This record gives sequence, C-alpha cells and structure tokens, in this order.
Amino acid sequence: MDEKISEVIDLCKKYSLNVIQLHGNETKEYVLDLQGYLTLYCPDVLIWKVFNVDDEFDFSPLKIFENKVDKFLFDTKGKDKGGNGYTFNWEILKNYPSKKPFILSGGIGLEEIAELKEFLRTDLPIHAIDVNSKFEIEPGLKNIEALKKIKNEL
Repeated sequence: MDEKISEVIDLCKKYSLNVIQLHGNETKEYVLDLQGYLTLYCPDVLIWKVFNVDDEFDFSPLKIFENKVDKFLFDTKGKDKGGNGYTFNWEILKNYPSKKPFILSGGIGLEEIAELKEFLRTDLPIHAIDVNSKFEIEPGLKNIEALKKIKNEL
C-alpha cells in the first residue's frame, strides 16, 4: 500500500511474485513507472489495482487505470484496507462499466455460497474470487477443509 517502487521491485525479485496488488492511493504516473521497472526486472508480474467499495462507490476512477493494470480487485470499504471480514453490496457491480476482468473480494465465506453462485451467473467479467479472513483459523493459518468445501460448492 503506497510502497516505494524500489521496495516493490525488491519484493518481486526476492519472492518471485506473480501479482502485485496495489491497495493504496497510487496514481497513474506511479503505475506507469512501476510498469517500466517491472518490464526490466520482473517482466511476468501482473498488476491488480484494488478499489474499496461501499454503497456510494464511484466507478469513474477506474478509467485512469483501465489500460494500465491487468485486473481490478473490488474489496469492502471498511476501517482497514482489506481484512474487514464482511461483504459489500455486490449489486453495485452490476453497473461495472468495463470489460476488464476483476477479482471479487471482501468477507466471502461459506455463508455466502448461495449468493455467490447467483452472482457468478451474471455476465460480469469475474476473473476470480478472493477468500481470506473467513477461512482463517488464526491470522495466516487457513482452514483447509473449509477451502475445499467452497471450492467444491462453486
């Protein structure tokens, strides 16, 4: 989140990252600079720009990044950037003005399976579902059986 580009590149190289999620207030210029460095040092790394969604979410900032990032990620707007543990109103995404694939995130757990199945039937370009905190036994330790269950259900 709002990390120096040199640190992002160092982390990409150190951990052989495949994707960088930008969770902060990155600008178009930041993303263009980051792309230049990635081309030199980590050419296969994708950039996902994260947007925190609430009931008043405005899609217009997506235009700035439309042709500059590989995917968008929509997460619940809360007191923290990520990891709030609750979903946002997915109906908002029915107004999604882009064809760019996106990742649905934000408090998705086993309790949301029925609603999630219905949402996945839309013609929205959903690339992936991001599940995290509701599948943790403790921070960083996942409940493998719960992950298997949602995978099998979907």
